[in-house]
Amino acid sequence: MAQRLHTATQPHELHLEVAGQRGARCPCPQCGALCPAHGFTEKRWRHLNFCQHECWVTASVPRVKCREYGAHPVEVPWARKGSAFTLLLEQAALALVREMPVLAAARLMDITDTRLWRIVRYYPDQAVVRLELSAVRAIGLDETACKRGHHYVTAFVDMVAIAELTKEGLDTMTIWKPKEKLPWIRKARSPRAALWRITHCLKYAGALVGDTPRLEPVRGTLATLKTHTRHVMQRWTSTHTNARLEGLNGLFQSARARTRGYRSAGTFIAMTYLIGSPACSRLRST
Repeated sequence: MAQRLHTATQPHELHLEVAGQRGARCPCPQCGALCPAHGFTEKRWRHLNFCQHECWVTASVPRVKCREYGAHPVEVPWARKGSAFTLLLEQAALALVREMPVLAAARLMDITDTRLWRIVRYYPDQAVVRLELSAVRAIGLDETACKRGHHYVTAFVDMVAIAELTKEGLDTMTIWKPKEKLPWIRKARSPRAALWRITHCLKYAGALVGDTPRLEPVRGTLATLKTHTRHVMQRWTSTHTNARLEGLNGLFQSARARTRGYRSAGTFIAMTYLIGSPACSRLRST
């Protein structure tokens, strides 16, 4: 590998050059069989900045000639097929757009917002294709506006298994434990029994939350539940509510804010998946 630093440009550019070996055998991207190289094509990818310098990876990518599948370019391990960016840069891009508007992230990375949107939309699309939904038995759904006018996106949530919360060990689980007692309330045989169980849950949740400062909003919620207990009792036989989707409304609005200025509903859907769906959670550790 060769390195060159171009100081005549602003910002300065660091170029990493990867040379292909003549006569080497490379795996066929279709079947994996080792095949002889059949010509080389020079390609370039934008990489993470090195200090204050832009960093570019250049490589002579061979084509392999497979007896069964013909000639195909070899896939490089540092970038996905068809992308002009390395995987590490795309990972950094996903981390940024979860925390700030896409346009701001594009300016920070010194790339166009159109190219950044291609990254943002690619990974949620791939994650949704691989999403396993055969075990889903009950869903909740709601609509949220994605732009001005009557333009809505329908959001679905699994009402039974929130396994990812139980594995995190965060303060969220402090609140989740009393929530899991709600089915016990619904199984009460009479309104009087339901009232007793709601009262018991309030005491149980209050003891778990304690006086932790960051759980002050939870204490406010418990106070609201206590005030409206009689209204809650009118629905104690219901097995499902839309409360979880209403709670996710803040996430939807955050996604909408980060896609402000873009007319396509697809951008809003992609951002919602990216920052809130378990389908994309695996991307955070890749």
